[in-house]
Amino acid sequence: YGANLGYDHTFNRFSLGGLVTWSRLDFDDAYSSEEGVIDNQDRDRDGYSWQLRAGCQFRTDMQAFASYRGYSIEYKEPFDRNGYSRNGDGYTVNAGIGFTMTGKLNGDVFASYNERSYDDPRLQEISGWAGGAGLQWNPTYLTSVYGRISSSIEETTSEWSSGYFRTLYSVRVDHELKRFLQINGFLSFSDNDYQLLAGAPDDARAWDEIWRAGIGLSWFINRHARLSASYEWEELETNVTGDGYETNSIWLVLGLEY
Repeated sequence: YGANLGYDHTFNRFSLGGLVTWSRLDFDDAYSSEEGVIDNQDRDRDGYSWQLRAGCQFRTDMQAFASYRGYSIEYKEPFDRNGYSRNGDGYTVNAGIGFTMTGKLNGDVFASYNERSYDDPRLQEISGWAGGAGLQWNPTYLTSVYGRISSSIEETTSEWSSGYFRTLYSVRVDHELKRFLQINGFLSFSDNDYQLLAGAPDDARAWDEIWRAGIGLSWFINRHARLSASYEWEELETNVTGDGYETNSIWLVLGLEY
């Protein structure tokens, strides 16, 4: 579940925006043929964040921008399955340039710094620099291509890690076959680098690589309703023996907008 509230305002060449968000994640228990029921209640959590963004359009086709996002994580259970208190907070700072080119290409390039700390002193702080970029290309009036590189610090209940640093690469293509019919496809790769605690054994989870791909078709019934069908493939590779997986999913979605 989630909600957000934001406001943006432009003063001539300058812009300023703010955003607050709330999210709640509620995990179901899982089942293992070896371990029986796996209690996932220690993963349930609330997330709160607040963000400020400022921009200055110093040229007709370029804007400099900077943003600050702070956040707080509160878990439902005071301690996880390994006895750690994972409540805490963090922040992300971005600074970069947004641009447009030839009327068909626009995007942004930025540098970011991420930091995450925990209430439990046994969980080490995670911090680091990263880069990111986004691109939207419209080769025709009917086709749009989106690409993005981003980074973030993510939560985990892994026994030997305080969290993991994720770098996500993604590309998506939308093409309008008819005014009411659109086809799309996407490909993404997630590189997850777990921040191991002191004394972690050699077989502790240290990295994940997740590939995802899919194709879909959307029928826009009218201005307020659409029907979509899609196929998605996902594969996880990891250094932990036996923890990899591959999934194939088919989705049928009815979307409503007002």
